[in-house]
Amino acid sequence: MKLISRNLLMMLIPTTILIVSCNDDDSNESIDGSPTEALTVQEVKTSMEATQVSDEVDDIVDYMVVSDLGSSSNKQTSTSSKGWLPDCYTISTEASGDDFMITLDFGEGCEMPDGRNIAGMLTMTKSNVSDSTSFTRNSEVKFESFTIDSVTVNGSKTYQHTFADDENPKTMVASEITLLWEDESTMQVNSEKTREWIEGFDDGEWGNSAFLVTGTTTVINKDGVTYTSEVTTPLRAELSCNYIVSGVLALSKDEASAEVDFGDGTCDDKAMYSDPEGNTTEITLKK
Repeated sequence: MKLISRNLLMMLIPTTILIVSCNDDDSNESIDGSPTEALTVQEVKTSMEATQVSDEVDDIVDYMVVSDLGSSSNKQTSTSSKGWLPDCYTISTEASGDDFMITLDFGEGCEMPDGRNIAGMLTMTKSNVSDSTSFTRNSEVKFESFTIDSVTVNGSKTYQHTFADDENPKTMVASEITLLWEDESTMQVNSEKTREWIEGFDDGEWGNSAFLVTGTTTVINKDGVTYTSEVTTPLRAELSCNYIVSGVLALSKDEASAEVDFGDGTCDDKAMYSDPEGNTTEITLKK
């Protein structure tokens, strides 16, 4: 299919939501003595850490869709996508009617390109829908003894990858997962996101690719405290950079709130944190 061959590479943002820390103060206190209506830096870090773990799964699924479409079209995938997953995992497939199931087994642990360690199994059930102008891959992902840096992931994720003529490729992701840390703290992550591949999908050059991410995420800790983050200006990620280069993320908990502005497109590890009164502080982004 012309459409698929044009869009073999669909690796979207590798871990786009990043942990945030303040340059001078990483405590539970509000920045610069801000009133209690402002989320603390530590609360922002905790919420984003849970989101980051969830995003790691999305990277793997996107890669598998790219590889599978490349294989099914009998064409070689772009050199940009080759070798992204480590060699230490095994893959098996099973067909059931119109559905196919892919199981990735990372065994006791595999180091990912971003340095995270993944262990256990991820199972993806997939089905395809196509017509003369578009192709859609629907997938559901579940987990078995699956951990990311010793954080256990349970629950499920659903994906809809859409490739349409004269449109940018898009992925809609819905997550309902629970994360369990070794100290027995837990977080529930529910999110709905859209990822649009806006640059680089025609030439297959990894360094030229750029993406826009929109959507919302809700994180609930073991005490029932709920944190919500919403992309108010689309987050732009360029695959040549390890950090989000622009966009705005709004975070809230009850009446408390904060905002993170990732900048003007420059590739750096800096962002601006704003409290409800408009006080701003430069913060450092960490993977």
